[in-house]
Amino acid sequence: MKKPSLPANELERVAHLRALGILDSSNEVAFDRVVRLASVLTGSPISLISLIDSERQWFKAKVGLDASETPRDISFCGHAILEDQLFEVEDATQDQRFADNPLVTGNPSIRFYAGQPLISTFGYTLGTLCVIDPTRKKLSDEQRKALEDLAGLAVYLIEKRRVDLELDTTRKNFIDLLDRTPMMVVFLDGPEHRFSYVNPAHESFFQDRNLIGKAYTDVRKGEPTVKVKEALDLVYSTGESLTLKERPYLIGNTAKTLDFFFTPSHDVRGRIVGVMVVLHDVTHEKQLRTAATLLSESRRATLTKMNDLFENAPVPICIMEGPEHRFTLANAAYRKLVGRPIVGKTVREAFNSDEVDYYVPLLNQVYSTGEPHTVYEAPLKLEGADEINELYINIDYQPFRSDSGKMLGVMALMHDVTNSVLARKSIERSESDIREIANALPTIVWTALADGTVNWFNERWYEYTGLKGGEGRDESTSAVHPDDLKLVTSRWQDAVTHGKPHSVEFRMQRASDHEYRWFVSRGQPVRDEQGNITRWIGTNTDIHENKTLVKQLEDERELRERFVAALSHDLRTPITAAKMTSQLLARKVDSSLAAQVSRITSNMDRADLMIRDLLDASRIKAGEELAIQLSPCNLNHLVEETVSELSAIHGDRFEIQCPDQAVNLSTDRSLLQRVLENLINNAIKYGSGVDPVTVSITDAGSECILAIRNKGNPIPTDEQATIFEPYKRAEGATLQKGWGIGLTLVKGFTEYLGGRVELTSDSDSGTCFSIHFTKAV
Repeated sequence: MKKPSLPANELERVAHLRALGILDSSNEVAFDRVVRLASVLTGSPISLISLIDSERQWFKAKVGLDASETPRDISFCGHAILEDQLFEVEDATQDQRFADNPLVTGNPSIRFYAGQPLISTFGYTLGTLCVIDPTRKKLSDEQRKALEDLAGLAVYLIEKRRVDLELDTTRKNFIDLLDRTPMMVVFLDGPEHRFSYVNPAHESFFQDRNLIGKAYTDVRKGEPTVKVKEALDLVYSTGESLTLKERPYLIGNTAKTLDFFFTPSHDVRGRIVGVMVVLHDVTHEKQLRTAATLLSESRRATLTKMNDLFENAPVPICIMEGPEHRFTLANAAYRKLVGRPIVGKTVREAFNSDEVDYYVPLLNQVYSTGEPHTVYEAPLKLEGADEINELYINIDYQPFRSDSGKMLGVMALMHDVTNSVLARKSIERSESDIREIANALPTIVWTALADGTVNWFNERWYEYTGLKGGEGRDESTSAVHPDDLKLVTSRWQDAVTHGKPHSVEFRMQRASDHEYRWFVSRGQPVRDEQGNITRWIGTNTDIHENKTLVKQLEDERELRERFVAALSHDLRTPITAAKMTSQLLARKVDSSLAAQVSRITSNMDRADLMIRDLLDASRIKAGEELAIQLSPCNLNHLVEETVSELSAIHGDRFEIQCPDQAVNLSTDRSLLQRVLENLINNAIKYGSGVDPVTVSITDAGSECILAIRNKGNPIPTDEQATIFEPYKRAEGATLQKGWGIGLTLVKGFTEYLGGRVELTSDSDSGTCFSIHFTKAV
């Protein structure tokens, strides 16, 4: 046995695989579907998505194999990842690399292997999508192409899974940042200004809950609301930021003064979708400005009285006199903020050149005009002993006058808004990061407002549809096939109305070649802590190849079933003629040829029965009606007669368990006897050969149960769900002769007769097929 070599980039490859966070993860439906489809398309009982770790191969998805991993040293996939195309072994027993491999000489007895490398977009081979068969064979070109396509789908699912994890982490960090910021922030969407986000600071201040989805004017009343509503309308219509200063608000029984900062909110195409409102409680600042005005009217007379209030004010305050702006007063909060001695110094003496260039023109303006001026989010760098701290402050400059109104200087009140500014900038960066990640995805990503209005697409949408943002039409449905538009619209409206996940398949036109391709659109509502929908996020995924392939498979299966039905019907005519000929010969030939003629007749009867079964199975599969004749039937007698006839063939292998009182049914005796014969013959074929086959009748009140039990190897659990399908045979039945439609007939006949079939099979109690009928009244 030859151990697989290591790729040249092994260390980087393994590091990349582990960084994807998929190893040892739980089963996922999408991956399971890939291996099931690979198994069906290649006719292979085993199919795996195998990821090659440093010492093992681990199976993310599997069909036909119990193990979750095997050592890398004995793996076929370890060889396959050294290639950049399909690695195929038609007969492992004839290949020197694998002839003595324990996976060949022992379970699962590999003969055929085909592995398509899973190559990530970064060029690393993660593992393979492989199919395995215990019999030698060779894939067709179509099967190789299908395996290559499915491998590409598997790589997409692996990388999309990682991106989804990163998106979820980024989204949680974004929400956490908003929730922890000390500023009051709300987002109001659309022309009605409906709340789409309210942070805890806002809820705590206003004592409001459950605002999401409500219009601003439905929540806020009175004259201040009118002014705010006018500002919202103006910002939403013009796209220009706006500030409302010192708006009075009554919170409970407490009068407050608030500053409002309105900023338009845009989507990626620059369209205004709402307004972000940041609120500051400036009640204390206004009170202090009122106090400062009193000082300016009679500065000398009231300075002593106000000194304590001034010194202990919670916000930094200073007074600069004269055209050179010399500091004459600075309270404790201001001295702490700047961290240096300033009283008696001019601004040019107290600050560095950059700060002087920024602040002195503003001070000159207020001093010369006598008009107040406010600076928002002014940067301020403070040099400490070990580091430089950068702050952001709001500064309110007020003229400082004598009792006679003469201009003496400028008073400055400051509010540290560093935390608010940094939080807002972080929010903006997080939103940008999320959209950059979405633009990097190979699928179409979109978002919508709570009311279902789609407000953003990633770049994949515009590449596929050829549209450009802001074309003045509903872009979300402009590329949808006209025949699918009504379905897409109704499904989306239903999801938005009921707040449930959205999913719909439809065709969408590709701009490059005008081809309509099948997509599946899925959307999930995003809810706040109260369960209210704040927005939607979704994807449109191209499923055209998969859907086309499924349609082709369904057409092929239907054609095969029609062919079998037609063939079965046409074969019965010559067989019937042959039977009549053999019967005539039996009357005319001498005794020396009688045995040969009898065998001919017997074989014709057997062929006729097989074709009859095949024709009935085709009718059942096609949903056609069977000709049945209902009449009273003594089930006890039917069981005894059927077992007696089969005993002549199989010997004394049966045990009958019937109630003393006869159980009667209204049924078609001939069809029911065929059901019994099929089940009993199966019990003989697949039973232990030692234990008897038990045929029992149970009177269970309103119904009777006919059961056939045998000991022996149980039917595997994963095969029980499909065992009644046409041409499906359990693993232990592959060596038996026949069409593989006996149980299809059992189920079909039973259901036509108004009954049902149930199956139980395990190693302790054996296998039991039970037929349930409602008793005749």
